[in-house]
Amino acid sequence: MKRNILKYFLFGITLAVAFTSCRKDDFVGDNELGDKGKTILKFAEGPSKTLLFEAFTNIKPVSGFSLVRDVNSSASLTASSSVELVKAAVPAGYTFLPDNIFTLQTASAAKYVKSANGYTVNFAPGVFAADFEINLNGALLDPKLKYALAFTIGNTGGATVTESTKKTITVLFTILNQYDGVYRFEPVSQFNRYTNGVLNTGDALMGSLVGVADRAFTTIDGNTLTWTPLWANGGGVGGVDNFRLYVDPVTNQTTMTALGNATLKNSPGKPNYYDPITRTFYLNFEWGGGSAPGGNGRDMSVVLKYVGKRP
Repeated sequence: MKRNILKYFLFGITLAVAFTSCRKDDFVGDNELGDKGKTILKFAEGPSKTLLFEAFTNIKPVSGFSLVRDVNSSASLTASSSVELVKAAVPAGYTFLPDNIFTLQTASAAKYVKSANGYTVNFAPGVFAADFEINLNGALLDPKLKYALAFTIGNTGGATVTESTKKTITVLFTILNQYDGVYRFEPVSQFNRYTNGVLNTGDALMGSLVGVADRAFTTIDGNTLTWTPLWANGGGVGGVDNFRLYVDPVTNQTTMTALGNATLKNSPGKPNYYDPITRTFYLNFEWGGGSAPGGNGRDMSVVLKYVGKRP
């Protein structure tokens, strides 16, 4: 009997030690947060975030960004931290989202207080995130403009910003224009290449574009798109970087240009327009000399029909 009691006693000690060992490992893991004893402050989505919208005229709730703090010391929970967000420059071609176009949602308004330079953010004890959520008025958005919000952390309220990429946030608001989407080449679509003004023969890069991969037409602004052409064999076309397709909002006539090639233009005397009923582009354009005498040019005569939204 004594032998059994001793056996159970030793088993209990072993179990207690094992349990203590397991809990010690858990506590070590919980405390291995780096920068022990500090409050780490950052933008969860930094340094940038892009939001895409189809055109709208109502009020849309939008989640802009989150300012978060990782607390590595219980002392950090005993007092509020006041953080300052300072307006920063938005990328070229963008307009800082005007104050009259949006309002803060109720929960965000309780944490973000407007200041002369941006916002002051208050973290109450036990609060670890301040979400910047807004109500965006689509009726006030100018379709010709691209909007952005940009902030950098100024006064940290005693916290530490450990990652430079998380100290700033830029949120881009892109309103997709009515032409944005994926388009497919119709049977009449053709790519031609010339040498000394004479149409090439046996050129694998020229010919029908039927079956070539669908093209994504991407919004630049309210009436401008960008897309990339392909050779007849499906390969990428070089020398015409940054295609621009402009649609006249009144006449639906189109103009093709390329920022990377000043010679690219509409082919004279040929149709260039958009059919809003069938959602189809009829485009004829050329570059590098076209079929002019002595020219080593290229031209495309294409019909591109809408097949769906961009993924």
